[in-house]
Amino acid sequence: MTPKETGSVVAKKDYTVIMVTNVYFPVLGGISTYIHSLSQSLTKMGVKVRIVAYPSMLARRDSKGSGMRLLSKIMHVLFIFYSQLVIMRYRLTTRKVIVHSHSANFCLMVSAASKRLNCKAVHTFHSPPHGCDPKIEKAAPKMDLLLFVSEPTKKLYEEQTRAFNKNTALAPGGVNPNRFKPVSNEEKQKHRLAYNKKYGIPVSNPLIIFLGRVIKEKGPDVLVEAMGIISKAQSKYPADCHAVIIGPSSNCDENEFQAGLEKRIYELGLKENITFTGPVRSHEIPELLAMADIFVMPAVWQEPVGLVALEAMSACTPAIVSDVGGLTQLVDDGDDGFIVKPGEPGSLAEKIRALLKDTKKARTMGAKGRKKVIAKHSTRKLALEHIEWYDSFWK
Repeated sequence: MTPKETGSVVAKKDYTVIMVTNVYFPVLGGISTYIHSLSQSLTKMGVKVRIVAYPSMLARRDSKGSGMRLLSKIMHVLFIFYSQLVIMRYRLTTRKVIVHSHSANFCLMVSAASKRLNCKAVHTFHSPPHGCDPKIEKAAPKMDLLLFVSEPTKKLYEEQTRAFNKNTALAPGGVNPNRFKPVSNEEKQKHRLAYNKKYGIPVSNPLIIFLGRVIKEKGPDVLVEAMGIISKAQSKYPADCHAVIIGPSSNCDENEFQAGLEKRIYELGLKENITFTGPVRSHEIPELLAMADIFVMPAVWQEPVGLVALEAMSACTPAIVSDVGGLTQLVDDGDDGFIVKPGEPGSLAEKIRALLKDTKKARTMGAKGRKKVIAKHSTRKLALEHIEWYDSFWK
């Protein structure tokens, strides 16, 4: 059941949604993309949305774990206080207010506290828990709705915390299939020429793309080792396939990790087979994914949902993902993509080989992946589900 629509736009709503988050643009990542896509779609469907985001400079410092924990806690408290002032202002002018917090526990505290102002409160858990937290135990039962981006993430919270609430649901991320879409061979060649000039990406080689932060948890080192296996068995694998590692390494530990990757690439003799682009612009991502032959997400941690895998699938690029977290819910192994064992480069190399050897199968997988995204993981579907939840608060 979906909300009643007027043409292509849902009838204007009489409530305001205040989204509270610890991470938002210009900080890049899955959570920023999730919230931005959701808020844009809700706005188009007649929902008034206000985003209250923790300052990006402070969010970056938190992500680096810089050691100034007391200062971080003080800034979190100040942000909670500021958010409550914003909510109070809206409550003075708007009868119906929904405070929808995302990710961090201190954002959860904002939505829980808003119940005292007669607001409806929702929280979305985006990342795996870091053990039991008293803040979660205290705030979770107060919420009108708890959302999780995947079933494995929900189970982790149930096992490791006391995030219990009778009203829970799953809200996997959404992708705009009009933005992430397949392109013609002519357009693909045009993109390759442009990115060859900008990033040094080869024009004609089969392309395998990794897109994400260049950190151990995301598994780019697994891809490097897989490329080593491929390079040593050219009779078994298509010659000259090329890997492109796209993404930032923003702090000292991550820079050291990337330096280690580059050293390993040199040791394996893969300097001509792997390109690092560093961070790219948002508008370049759909083009890079569409021009790839294969997308890989060889994560070795409990990846909650993996929006970028959905973006690749939406572009008809076949995806190979690890058997971890929410990634296994995105792909039907062997049908619209492949699932491989985490941390095993041989398994990844074999699936890369299968797709490069059988281009017809790769095209079929890509087409099925896009079909799945449109049916189950579009931003429109995500927004309609949220509107249905929001509407239910006053029924």
